[in-house]
Amino acid sequence: MAYDPNKAENPWNLLVQIDLTGKTVRWANKLINLSDNTQWDGRIKAATNLKRGIGGLLDPRIISPQMRLTVDNSDDTATSTTSPRGLADAYEFANRTVTFKIGQGETAADYDTVFIGKINFPGGVSWDDNFLYLEINDTVGTDERVLPINKFFPSTYPNSETKSQYLPIPYVYGSWLSTDAG
Repeated sequence: MAYDPNKAENPWNLLVQIDLTGKTVRWANKLINLSDNTQWDGRIKAATNLKRGIGGLLDPRIISPQMRLTVDNSDDTATSTTSPRGLADAYEFANRTVTFKIGQGETAADYDTVFIGKINFPGGVSWDDNFLYLEINDTVGTDERVLPINKFFPSTYPNSETKSQYLPIPYVYGSWLSTDAG
């Protein structure tokens, strides 16, 4: 079932999967057992709204989506260094992949992935007596690379126009005219 925000048959469920080294943590807003035999512990207390943007007209830039997840830790399951159920002592949360799914029902096919991110490092993991807080950034920017500036050097491009020499070579080619058909 595809995610449809207008559908209100049942309450929507949020599933969060964190891929740790040697372990997968599955949390939800309530205890859920799916038909594929995966159990999602009902530990999620809050998740911020997912926002993304492209900046302003005079300051165009991509604003990377990010979320803050609040997880119930009142029994020290997530952070105890002495409890056998504690995760923080044996696993590192920082820089781990987090998948958010939204859906209804009890089959895995009823849930759609709406966000994939990584837990911030440093500073993406904190906790107090009752809650574990995770700061998560979108993975879209992980492949972002700064391209080296290449210029029209006369030694490399001896036939370049004098006015173009030492200027950066544009990476986008083609016509931007609205009258071009193609």
